[in-house]
Amino acid sequence: EGARAVLGAYALAMLFGWVTLEVRHHFQPAAMLLDLAPPEGAELYAYSLAWLGLGAALLAVGVQRGVKALRLAALALIALT
Repeated sequence: EGARAVLGAYALAMLFGWVTLEVRHHFQPAAMLLDLAPPEGAELYAYSLAWLGLGAALLAVGVQRGVKALRLAALALIALT
């Protein structure tokens, strides 16, 4: 049971990282490092929108499947965003 929780948290962290990197790649395909081109304007709003969308998707899946951990993760992500 403990390994399942750890792997679930790892999967959520990797999903969050993937979404974040996709936004970065869309706005800065040649300069993925933050020190080469700091995020500005629309890119910052896109991060918020992507994270809210991910939180909403997690919430929907958590409600549909009855998984409390997903609902709590969605709540945390939406609150942090």
